[in-house]
Amino acid sequence: METETSAGVESRTARNDARSEKTAGSSYTVYRVHCPDCGHSKECNNRADAATRQRKTPCPNCDRMMGVTELQRPGDSAEFRLASQAVAAAIDAQRSVSGDDVPSVNAILEAMGRSPYGYPSDGGPTALTANQAARTLVEDGAL
Repeated sequence: METETSAGVESRTARNDARSEKTAGSSYTVYRVHCPDCGHSKECNNRADAATRQRKTPCPNCDRMMGVTELQRPGDSAEFRLASQAVAAAIDAQRSVSGDDVPSVNAILEAMGRSPYGYPSDGGPTALTANQAARTLVEDGAL
């Protein structure tokens, strides 16, 4: 289907292609509910969830009221791809560990210096790979 514009005839697929190019590099917002004392945090996908969690749930570690921070995450960038690869590597490393004491994916990511979503944490990523982090957690018994 074609539409008439002041510049001439434009096809619907051309408009959709332009829209997808525009949103391909855009970022999205994540809301983090965090404790100012102990550093405990939880990420939420929308502001309403974060506000509800802040109002209804105190910090599980120190029983204080938590704050809300708005974070911008890249939509389709190198940082996003690296975060996705880190999470996938942590899942593979968890599956490769055998035995009763299997570390969680979040524990592996934390040992790698990454958030539960795979982004570098405040301290920055460590030099450990996912397999090394999983083995270290199993050997140290810090699950």
